[in-house]
Amino acid sequence: MIKLRNAKGLKTRDGKPVKGFELGGPVEKGKDKNGKEKEGVVLHFASAKIVGDTIELTCPEVKEAFAFRYAWFDLDCGWNVVNGAGLPLGTCRGYKDGKYHDQLTK
Repeated sequence: MIKLRNAKGLKTRDGKPVKGFELGGPVEKGKDKNGKEKEGVVLHFASAKIVGDTIELTCPEVKEAFAFRYAWFDLDCGWNVVNGAGLPLGTCRGYKDGKYHDQLTK
């Protein structure tokens, strides 16, 4: 669950389901996008649901949530989360331990 500041009246601007979230499990060893061995997080597209001033993320590939990202893709997929004043949720990410971790590829 993601709790956002200034999220009173959280909704989608188009009334459709939330789009644009990814969810990742714990840090693991693997390769980054350049093929270099690293430790990092593998992210998967996630289903998202607005519940009050929070967003709940689910993903069958992620058993223990550790990281999330929003609106991080190269393509505009119609990011649609806004607050009650109509201000959009900007690109963001977060990690359970508060530190940045590389994204690994699978």
